Amino acid sequence: MKRAVSLADGIDWEATEFGALDPQWRERHRGKLQCLGCGQPAVFKLGTGCRTPFFAASHRSWCALLKGPWTVFRYLQ
Repeated sequence: MKRAVSLADGIDWEATEFGALDPQWRERHRGKLQCLGCGQPAVFKLGTGCRTPFFAASHRSWCALLKGPWTVFRYLQ
């Protein structure tokens, strides 16, 4: 996921912005991130190769972030 909220400072972080912060600062905030959709604990992952940084979480089944965006193409299928 591209965004997560920090419980330490209440900021809604974008993954690339969070990844650009000082590594020691990020380490202090480790374990204090959560999913914006369901509130489950989240972790920050540095991008590897061509993959950009991202947040990961074990989402609850009803989490809005698990559902893809609605499109007319999905409706017509």
